[in-house]
Amino acid sequence: MSKKVNTSTVEKVNVNNNKSNRMKIIEGNKKEKDNKILKKDNKKNQMNNKQKEKSKNTKEIKKEVKKWNEKNTNTWSQEYYQKKINKKPMDNKIVQNITNRFLHYAYPEQDFLKSMLYGELKEYFQEENIINQKGFLFVKGNIPVLLTAHMDTVHNQRPRKINIEYKNGYTYISSKEGIGGDDRCGIYIIMELLKMGYKPYVLFCEDEESGGIGSSEFCDTNYITDLYDLKYLIELDRANDSDAVFYNCNNDDFEQFIKKITGYCDAWGTFSDISFIAPECGVAAVNLSCGYYKAHTVDEYVIIEEMWNTLTVTEKLLLEAEKEEVKAFEYIEYNGNSYYSNYSKYLYNGNDDYSDYYKSNRNYYESCYGYSSYGYKNHYNTGKTSKVYDQFVMTIYYERYDYEQKIMIEENCTVYGETKNDCIAKFLTENSNICWNDVLDYDISLRN
Repeated sequence: MSKKVNTSTVEKVNVNNNKSNRMKIIEGNKKEKDNKILKKDNKKNQMNNKQKEKSKNTKEIKKEVKKWNEKNTNTWSQEYYQKKINKKPMDNKIVQNITNRFLHYAYPEQDFLKSMLYGELKEYFQEENIINQKGFLFVKGNIPVLLTAHMDTVHNQRPRKINIEYKNGYTYISSKEGIGGDDRCGIYIIMELLKMGYKPYVLFCEDEESGGIGSSEFCDTNYITDLYDLKYLIELDRANDSDAVFYNCNNDDFEQFIKKITGYCDAWGTFSDISFIAPECGVAAVNLSCGYYKAHTVDEYVIIEEMWNTLTVTEKLLLEAEKEEVKAFEYIEYNGNSYYSNYSKYLYNGNDDYSDYYKSNRNYYESCYGYSSYGYKNHYNTGKTSKVYDQFVMTIYYERYDYEQKIMIEENCTVYGETKNDCIAKFLTENSNICWNDVLDYDISLRN
């Protein structure tokens, strides 16, 4: 006999189940709605944080501008930093092309690079206008400006494995062997401007890191007279993103002109090739930042966008030089007595007693030592001895990078020589890992 089912009980169960399902659906919809609201709030918070961060960075830059303007009244610095605030990232394909072109000049050693550049210069200039001599490559152009950079680096090895990183809209290039931004950045910028159709005077120097040997060699030739009628000289061999270094050139009109066109800030420096060239030809000169950092260490890196920015401001300076109303700027020697005032004159180009003493006896010393200013490094490496007694003592204070502690440390070294030039030659030869740019100060006196 079949069991009778109570239909009213079944209906109650179904109603309860339906009610339970509806409640679950309502709760699910509520959770989904809450999640959407939460995501929206999170997104809003992220946007607010980004805005705050941007505002914070802007405030910091504006503080930097304000602080700088307390010492300087020029308005060009505000325009420069405003551009920095509103900077837009470069297109990835353009950055990649720039990177590849830079590495083309970063890989070779100095001798091979010189041969390579000589071949490439023939694409832009007639061969009779290209001078390839010991110590330098010089090209006579048709824009009254000299662009110069040096072909050597401090690194013992060529870069092999290249590291490329992207940070905050910038492209960083480095190598564990040392990327050689000092001064392959300058080489790249000059060659890229030639590729763009500009034809300034060009000078590529050898062995700047060993004391400006190539530029010194150039100054000893008659080609220096080709620079007499130029409007100004531009060296592309400075670290950082916006430095303009004038060394011992004390022409205020030229400084203001460079700052106005480039938006760069004047900075202090010790030595570069224009420290020889500018006084010798009597034309004002500046050294501009090229976007490399931590020079003279294997931690050196290049920021592609900053290197390109210097290319664009150099292009502006070339265009300005073609204007008739822009006159030539004279080199005016700084005659101050500050402790760094003679850095750029540490060889025989200086005006102190020691360099005059060397100049007046130069032929004698070269006949005794068997070397010229170009060959001092080879002389000391061959083990030759001097026929004259060392009568000067020089104490040199310099910075050296400690690879274990990863910091710069200050040291000093005392050397003896017959001339000031001789003392520095010995110092650079005995301390091959030190460049003159690392020197902080020096004292020289007659030996007792």
